[in-house]
Amino acid sequence: MKAPSTVALLCMSGLAAAGGFEETCTDISLTSNLILKANCHINKTDVRKTELDLKDFFYNDNGILTTKATYGASSSFADSCTECELTNDPINWFQCLCRDWTGFVLASSLDLDKHISNQGGNLHFDPSEDSD
Repeated sequence: MKAPSTVALLCMSGLAAAGGFEETCTDISLTSNLILKANCHINKTDVRKTELDLKDFFYNDNGILTTKATYGASSSFADSCTECELTNDPINWFQCLCRDWTGFVLASSLDLDKHISNQGGNLHFDPSEDSD
């Protein structure tokens, strides 16, 4: 068993920067209701089952998944994106087919590890300045 990385130890202590949940969470999955589920370390030994509703944090901006609501962005990507899934290559990217303003469908994705962290065993959305 390999020792936890410095980033993992910082995440478990609550001192880490935004994102980075992959370092301290396992069994990461996405439900059909667009709920991200994982088992996340509270500390070095204890783990908590946790979930985060992605519909509350991501938007469709003219066919592109984004983390911030911009002029014209849907209130939730779930209304205008379909076939959402976690990809394995690269790991834990969130990918959907999203309609733009004309109805054209585009493939769009976000790196979840940039936007979601483990805070005390709970998945937490970390807003960022830029989108993927």
